[in-house]
Amino acid sequence: MPDQTTEHITVINSEKLKIHKEPPLPLAVLTLSGYTKSETYKKGINLLLEQTKKDNISHWLINCAKGCSISSEDHWWTSNEIMPAVSEELDLRKIAIIESKNIFNRLSLMALFDNLDSEAQVEIQFFELERNARNWLLENSDLDF
Repeated sequence: MPDQTTEHITVINSEKLKIHKEPPLPLAVLTLSGYTKSETYKKGINLLLEQTKKDNISHWLINCAKGCSISSEDHWWTSNEIMPAVSEELDLRKIAIIESKNIFNRLSLMALFDNLDSEAQVEIQFFELERNARNWLLENSDLDF
């Protein structure tokens, strides 16, 4: 299985944050690389939500393998404004997260998604390898990479 489909549509492509969709799959991929400034982070997350609604995306792949760090203010914003919107406004079924090797990044991500997991009907799983994350996204779904 390839790591990603050959066809994808770029939504945003900055040094620290990239988002693309993989049509015809209902999949959006968010890739973070190290510390992401607030303006870039908020713009990217809002675009991810917008595209997820617009295209009825049901699966997210979040790649933090190269680290993903945000400010405490952005963490609060994500936890208190974005996660409720995700659980109330989106029809996500699965979120696969490729973990950072940095333990503090891992703990921060787990805390964010623990909030979502308790509120929404979405399955969330953490992985070390993208291949394993994609295989899990395929289980019991109509996705075909």
